[in-house]
Amino acid sequence: MFPSITANVPNPSLNFFVITTCVLSLAILPQHGAAGELFKHVEFRIKEQMASGTLVGSILEKAKLDEEVSRSELSRLSFNIVDDRQFASLFSINSDNGDVHTTAMIDREAVCLLRKECVFDFRVSVTSSPKFIGFVAVRIVIEDINDNSPRFKNNPINLIIPESPNINVEYKIEGATDPDSDELNSVRKYEMRSSYGDMFKLKSERKLDGSWDLSLVNLKPLNREAKDRYKLYVIAKDEGSPPKSGTATVNIEVTDINDNSPEFTENLYEVSVPEEAAVNAVVGQVKATDLDVGANGNVSYSFSPSVSSQVRDLFSIDATTGRIRVRSDLRYEAGKTFETIVSANDGGNPPRQSQAVLYLQIVDVGNTPPRVTVNPIPYSGGNALSISEATAVRTVVAHVSVEDRDRGENGLVDCRSISPQFKVRKFQGSGGYVVEIYKMLDRELSENINVTIECEDRGSPKLSARGWFVIKLLDDNDNDPIFEKQMYRGNLTERNKRGEHVLFVKAHDRDLGENASLRYSISMESTESSFVINSVSGEITAGEEFDRETLSQFSFIVKAIDGGKRVGACSVIIDILDINDNAPFFISSLEGQIAEKLPASSEVDKLRAEDRDEGINAEVSFALAEEAYKSPAHEVPFVVMPGGTIRTTTILDKEKQNRYTFPVIVKDKGRPSLVTTGTVTIHVVDSNEHAPVFVFPSRSNNSVHLRSDMVPGTIVAVLKATDRDKGRNGRLKYYISSAGNNNLGNTFTIPNASSGEIMLMKNLSTVLHSTRSNSWVIRLNVSVRDQGIPVLQATAMLKLHVTFVNIHGHGAGKSGSAARAYEDDIKYIIIACVVGGITVILSIIIVTIILCIRRPQRRRRSARAPVVAGVQEQGDGRHFDKQLWHSVPVDDISPTDTEEKKLAPGTLRLNGDAGRGGEDPKSCNGGFSPNSDLIDPYSKKHTGPEPFHGQPQLYTFKRSNPSVPKGMLEEHTHSLASFLPFRWWPRRLDLVDLRLLEYKGGRRGKVGNVWWDKRQLKTVREGVESRS
Repeated sequence: MFPSITANVPNPSLNFFVITTCVLSLAILPQHGAAGELFKHVEFRIKEQMASGTLVGSILEKAKLDEEVSRSELSRLSFNIVDDRQFASLFSINSDNGDVHTTAMIDREAVCLLRKECVFDFRVSVTSSPKFIGFVAVRIVIEDINDNSPRFKNNPINLIIPESPNINVEYKIEGATDPDSDELNSVRKYEMRSSYGDMFKLKSERKLDGSWDLSLVNLKPLNREAKDRYKLYVIAKDEGSPPKSGTATVNIEVTDINDNSPEFTENLYEVSVPEEAAVNAVVGQVKATDLDVGANGNVSYSFSPSVSSQVRDLFSIDATTGRIRVRSDLRYEAGKTFETIVSANDGGNPPRQSQAVLYLQIVDVGNTPPRVTVNPIPYSGGNALSISEATAVRTVVAHVSVEDRDRGENGLVDCRSISPQFKVRKFQGSGGYVVEIYKMLDRELSENINVTIECEDRGSPKLSARGWFVIKLLDDNDNDPIFEKQMYRGNLTERNKRGEHVLFVKAHDRDLGENASLRYSISMESTESSFVINSVSGEITAGEEFDRETLSQFSFIVKAIDGGKRVGACSVIIDILDINDNAPFFISSLEGQIAEKLPASSEVDKLRAEDRDEGINAEVSFALAEEAYKSPAHEVPFVVMPGGTIRTTTILDKEKQNRYTFPVIVKDKGRPSLVTTGTVTIHVVDSNEHAPVFVFPSRSNNSVHLRSDMVPGTIVAVLKATDRDKGRNGRLKYYISSAGNNNLGNTFTIPNASSGEIMLMKNLSTVLHSTRSNSWVIRLNVSVRDQGIPVLQATAMLKLHVTFVNIHGHGAGKSGSAARAYEDDIKYIIIACVVGGITVILSIIIVTIILCIRRPQRRRRSARAPVVAGVQEQGDGRHFDKQLWHSVPVDDISPTDTEEKKLAPGTLRLNGDAGRGGEDPKSCNGGFSPNSDLIDPYSKKHTGPEPFHGQPQLYTFKRSNPSVPKGMLEEHTHSLASFLPFRWWPRRLDLVDLRLLEYKGGRRGKVGNVWWDKRQLKTVREGVESRS
């Protein structure tokens, strides 16, 4: 491809020629035209500033025309530029041998301006009289040399900077330019030379377009009053051969800003004016000075706007000199004192102002005002006091002494504070007053406070005097650092160097001194190693080399901590910018197939690739590799489009060649471009010559009859087709194209396209509920496709005749609809639920009646059973009549002789047989062998390591009254169950009649349905017999 150079050539007609040449060059891709005409591309390179007549190159040799034409034609070749316009002023061509020479010395910067590439394209016709041979597209590239030095547009550079207490402020200056286009020949770096290196530094940063951002940064505050002019030298250098440089002089003038307020010589002016003073007489003067110069230092005086109109009527002040003059007669104002505020304004923009208090006392002869003396506490000499702004309210800051030699009411004095932050309190015993803090103080609002105390006697007229002192507030760390921005955002190009600058953060603190001394830190541990911050300047630099593809963005918190440990914070987001450091890679298969005998330009396949970079670095294009063109004997009949599409360039024949392999490349559009090569394999397969043919449905058989009550998931029909082709061309798949009526196609589906089975997906009764007819015809358009290249298909229509079936009757319904039948279903379900519920309730009632009938029978059987003694667990929930039973602790279960006599006849003994008289009744488990499974149920429950409080207690119960109520028999039976293990209890132990105990002479017997061994039966039987 040949890019247009219209931007290089100012001539419009030449622009048209260049555009035409590029378009023709792109359109003619083959080396030979249809009639064998020749078309070649050649490229020559030449350095600029070469002398006129320099040989650029030979078209004959470069285009290798001796290989294209015969010797007889070679000797008659003639070369001519097709469009002889501006090229004639720069180049000439020898028509006999095709040599190209320069016709003038070429200045690349003048011809191509600032373009990166300086290229000339033109066509040369080649003839061999009288035969036309063809065209040669010629490209001449003018290469840059370092023939220009960097130059500053403005030299010297005059920089006017206002004075400022801030440091690290950037002041932009315009950088140098170098017309040379080569990267090494252009500006590569800047340097600063000056004797003020401790005051300024040069900051330079190259931008993406190759230009530079250049600025001077002050390292110390600029104070015009200290120095108002500086001179620096900035040098721009390239890295050409030989290297060149340019120097600019920077003159810096520090201008004055209005950073000083006028200062009065006194904070309080007291002027005594005799009542007989004449009008326009000068009675006093105020004076203020300003350290600034010019208009900023011009001071003018005036009364405060808040002064009363009476004062303005009596006095005036000269705006230039500050002199106080009498304006009107004072005879009627004798004995009065007027307080006013005098303002001193400078001429800055905006103006700065200071104020002082002015007391004008009109003196009456024979009357003495009080004398006031104010001494700050602690007193250190003078009338100034320094305290912290955090000093508590009610703290005493001064003592006021008052002296008035008058007698009576004229000598009694009351004092008050004019300043609202303070109040005066009489100090008992000293005859004076103390001044204490009344409101919290804030240095940031007012650093110096003039505290005025006024003392007034009680005479008539009252006379007063004032005293004052100054409180200078010392800073307390009561302000957090505040960043200039709540969020900073910067960027850094990946593959950076460690320590590379990212951005600056800046915070301010309204406090002073150490309380305003800030140190910066990164608070998030996860990014501390990734970025580094200068704790003093706030500069953030890279702590490591980054890879955008691994992580493209970082966010963290930066904290500013002042000397008092107060903290301010801001958010920082760093974006990692992309460079072209990843080559694209194929994600699609590199193997495909195409049918033979397809026309040229048929699409074979499409290549796909990805690139991990972003933006233009991730945009890819495809092409045949150069190796595909180097072997004419194995010409590749394919072309790869930039978008990845592979097309044929001719008709393919499988018998001639059934497999093609060729290299392809994918490259991104980054600078420099990265390339990946792959090998594509194309198989030529048989052409798909026969389309499939439906067997079912066919014209003679295309109907299927269905019932409306068919269950979804039923196979309703099977499609069948044939294809005369073999292999892949004969593999068939079936599809439902659409439904011919009412959009019912989604009622059916083909789950397996290869099987052709049509499955019902919905209930037909629901689908057809809107119709009142007994039948319905659904027309499905079906198709069958083979898998050949190209894909061939056949279509047909399948008619599905649906007969409506009444699910509540036999056969087709004669009236009603599926919706009405659905409503009937709901009614029947409700009726069935009601009947079922009534049945359950009746069953519960019947069972309850049966249980109530059987309960007296159980009691009668229990009454016939003998009354026995039993063992009950301590804490058993059952209750026994205290008149019938009494208990004996288990430790007394082996009674003494006296106790034996107390036992009623027939009491069941639980300490075993008589032969075991020495055994522990607890280990004998109520008379059963300790080796048997019959263990004491109470002991079985309490077998833990901790003994039960008071030890487990078993109680033996005995009858005290032979007359036992009938209802107690069941409880006696329960007493027997209390010492039998659970697995030997009959299901209804309360129904067991102990008289049914059997002993059949063998090892086992049973109580009811429970079998016991011989020894257990014997023990229980003896107890029952003794009771009987």
